[in-house]
Amino acid sequence: MTNGPLTQADLDIIEKMTLFERLTHADLTKVANVLLIKTLLPDAWLYRPGEVAECLYGILSGWVKTTRQSPNGEFALLSTYSVGETIGEAHAALGDHFNDSAVCAVKCRVFTLSRNNLNKLLAEIPKLQIGLMATVSHHLDKANEDLEILKTLNGEQRLIHFLLELAHYPDAHTNVALPFEKILIADQLGMTPESLSRNFAKLRTLGVTVRGRSVQIKSPNKLYERLKKGPRFDADTSA
Repeated sequence: MTNGPLTQADLDIIEKMTLFERLTHADLTKVANVLLIKTLLPDAWLYRPGEVAECLYGILSGWVKTTRQSPNGEFALLSTYSVGETIGEAHAALGDHFNDSAVCAVKCRVFTLSRNNLNKLLAEIPKLQIGLMATVSHHLDKANEDLEILKTLNGEQRLIHFLLELAHYPDAHTNVALPFEKILIADQLGMTPESLSRNFAKLRTLGVTVRGRSVQIKSPNKLYERLKKGPRFDADTSA
């Protein structure tokens, strides 16, 4: 569903995106004038494997997951994207085919920037070229960090890292809302839903309580301590 113009809150998000953060106000206005805003329901597709990238996407609210299907038919979660992130920039600039899929994990508000308009803006605004390279680099760094977490932290530590990052690394008592269903969180953290439940139970002794999607973190320092001192490797990655 397409709806409405950009709000000031939208513009505040867009100007902080890695792709656009180097642009002047005048250049940002050029970009904003060619963006199309959409509101998408949970499980709505942004794109599917094999489709030509006709646009890039920017997230203004909600979460998007990217997945890829293996030859045996299993789906693997590649990454999740939230407010302030863009998806599909390099594919759109090159007109490549997507080799993964992007789906809304929750209700989302996104913008699209068409391939034609993107390439026109890249030709007119040199700093946008730098922003494109920086964004691709950011995605690679994120993928490397995700791989490092899966390889070096056990299940409990991966959950702690996820919660602290979600809460923006608090230094005092805080509450945070889980962004999507627990089965997707488990998939993102490389564990089964049952293992996720066991690891949440373990964190009760560290002051973490869960009610539905609401998580209360009473003592962040205990979580930081466990993250530093816990075992760095667990042969059972589903633990």
